[in-house]
Amino acid sequence: VLTEIAAGAPEMLFFPIFQPEGDFIVQQASDVAGMDGITLMAADGLMVSNFMEIPETAGMYFSGPDLRYGFNKNQRVIGSSPESFLSLYVVQYGEKPSAAFWAHSFDATTLLLDAIEAASYVDDDGTLVIDRAGVREFLSNVQGYSGLTGTLSCDAFGDCGSQKITVIGHANSSDVDGSLENVIYEYSPAGGNQVGELMVPLTATWRGVTADSIHIATTTIDFEWLVENGFSPEGWGDQELVWQTMVDDLNARGGINGRQVVLDAVRPFSAIPGFGISADAVCLEVAGDFETFAVLGGFLGPAEISNICIPGQQNTVLLGGRMDAERLGQVQAPWIMDGTMVNRRMEVFLSLLDQNGLIEGRKFVVIGRDDTEETYNTAREGMAALGADVVLELLSDQTGGDT
Repeated sequence: VLTEIAAGAPEMLFFPIFQPEGDFIVQQASDVAGMDGITLMAADGLMVSNFMEIPETAGMYFSGPDLRYGFNKNQRVIGSSPESFLSLYVVQYGEKPSAAFWAHSFDATTLLLDAIEAASYVDDDGTLVIDRAGVREFLSNVQGYSGLTGTLSCDAFGDCGSQKITVIGHANSSDVDGSLENVIYEYSPAGGNQVGELMVPLTATWRGVTADSIHIATTTIDFEWLVENGFSPEGWGDQELVWQTMVDDLNARGGINGRQVVLDAVRPFSAIPGFGISADAVCLEVAGDFETFAVLGGFLGPAEISNICIPGQQNTVLLGGRMDAERLGQVQAPWIMDGTMVNRRMEVFLSLLDQNGLIEGRKFVVIGRDDTEETYNTAREGMAALGADVVLELLSDQTGGDT
């Protein structure tokens, strides 16, 4: 069937069917020549959690009932609301309703109970009599009934629904609830409107990014070598376990924009150039040998200069390390760090002090080191401009560890 469909070169395949046939279509479509790039769309019969959780359903559209019930209440049940019903359902059954029509079932049940009450009586011998014609007559005359699904009025054909449907975009098979809320198009008897953005099909867009995955690598200080050689009393624990746990948690929550994150490598480096595992060699491996989109962690300590290798020579996104204006000018790929560049940090610090009235009229001592003279000069000049009373200035040639 799919082969015949592909031969017609359609732009969309709409299959308003049920499981298990729907499962077969979505799982086989990618293996059929000519089906690439065809948008798949199903109806409410497949808008159920166990179908939408199939990985191949990501990127599909579904037409079905408008599930945006807000604060609607059912007039028969005091204190009723969509939220309270779902909470009680989860308590009773341990999960949310899998299909989309749970609120419609609730409203239909209360309408029928109201109709039975209106069209029933107990005869002289105590028998309960339910007048079926009376039930039909009651339902045919329902107007302005407040339900969970909205305001209901029954027509001559017995249709009592709120007559609102939507089209949703199913971007992530790991986040069905998010997809059910992702309304693209809405329709009611008053008309239809596009209210959301069409989904962009996921494709291989960059090195390390495929249609369903984002590949990363991480770096970490080689504490095992430092401890063995007496440079550190202890390490940071199992770093591979730390990074993998973070990735697993991210993927369990849906990944990133419908893609799962793949951790290709966790590589240790020596923070002391000339000893142990070279940071430059690690750069060539994690950003060169592997097809990675980004490297997390970067290089610290005296090995910081090797950070340039990742977003520079290897043109790979780097999250971590320490940058300054000079290093940033030598790279092409994005470089992100969790802080402020050294030559900007003092300006920010002085600005915060000034905003809180902690500079003007106060006495200060400014102490710096030869290797941080730029920051020292920024502090000295900035304080003078802000009205500080600098009583002592000292620029030392001693390193941080010697002072």
